[in-house]
Amino acid sequence: MKHLLILAIVSAAYADDPCSPRLKPMVTTRIPVFDTDGNPNGTLQTISVAETETRKLVADYLTPDRSDVVGQFSMIGEIEAGNISSVRRSIKFRQSVKIDEGMLPVFAADSLLCWDPDKRRIIADFAYTVDAGQTVTNDISWSVTLRLESQVADINSDGWVDGLDQGILLNDWGSTNARSDLNFDGVVNGEDLGILFSQWSESSDDEES
Repeated sequence: MKHLLILAIVSAAYADDPCSPRLKPMVTTRIPVFDTDGNPNGTLQTISVAETETRKLVADYLTPDRSDVVGQFSMIGEIEAGNISSVRRSIKFRQSVKIDEGMLPVFAADSLLCWDPDKRRIIADFAYTVDAGQTVTNDISWSVTLRLESQVADINSDGWVDGLDQGILLNDWGSTNARSDLNFDGVVNGEDLGILFSQWSESSDDEES
């Protein structure tokens, strides 16, 4: 039986740390995933393992192998947490996924993910309460939208900042919807509309005549 998964952001240990503090190091391997023809399929597999006298933790998950592309960026995988001690324990895993320079992740309004802009990493914290001598396995997943830092107003991720994005923003007016909160102050208002207009896309062409 699968146990309840708790996904929560742990309070930061230091004032200048925007996300949870780092935990004990794990042995991590990252490898590309190949299709049936032996070609890379654009996916990266990450396997992190930790084993001590009291616990064994294995995290195995997939992400896109590139984080410099505008659009959806998703993680899906599994965590196996084993308690090899004689008492109930809380076993934690701090996931850290790096995003390329020039890109910015946009989270859903109810997301518990955290963004560390200095290290350019998306942080997710998973915690399990495991009975003595037991092992629990749970699926994990999350998804964010990647945008260019210089084009954060491209709300629909089509490569243009135009009337379609303006329509989305106006529809979200006065809300806390993260997709249109372009300055990340918690509300969609005139400041966000100003950012959108400042990034409005120009166009040009060069054809023989």
